[in-house]
Amino acid sequence: MSIEERERYRVILRARLQELAASDQDRVSIAVERSTDLADELERSVARDMALNNLARRFSEIRLVEAALDRITDGTYGICSGCDAEISKKRMAARPGTGLCITCQEAEEQTNNGPSQPFETSDSAIPLEDRHLRSKAYRF
Repeated sequence: MSIEERERYRVILRARLQELAASDQDRVSIAVERSTDLADELERSVARDMALNNLARRFSEIRLVEAALDRITDGTYGICSGCDAEISKKRMAARPGTGLCITCQEAEEQTNNGPSQPFETSDSAIPLEDRHLRSKAYRF
């Protein structure tokens, strides 16, 4: 991947990071409000759960984008962390934060019975020392 392409992806990823960080609509929905009506309380509980899930997904995506920016800095962006092959330009255009080629991503999804997140998170994009956080702190 050329330096110009990496810089173009850096701009795209930074813009996505700013977009994710600026979006805090779900934080308002997390507030716990009590109601005497059970139906209202149940409705708020469901909305709160959805907001927490959206927030967790957004946080995971932020971590993936940050990992991709780190790979640009260290010169490994565009290289599959599973097999060290170059990730196709078409895939990079569709998923700029990806750290896996399509073959490795499909293998991981089969191993894990499907993608772990709808936007395709990959443990390989998360630093090894932080992978334990995914299974503990960020599941709601």
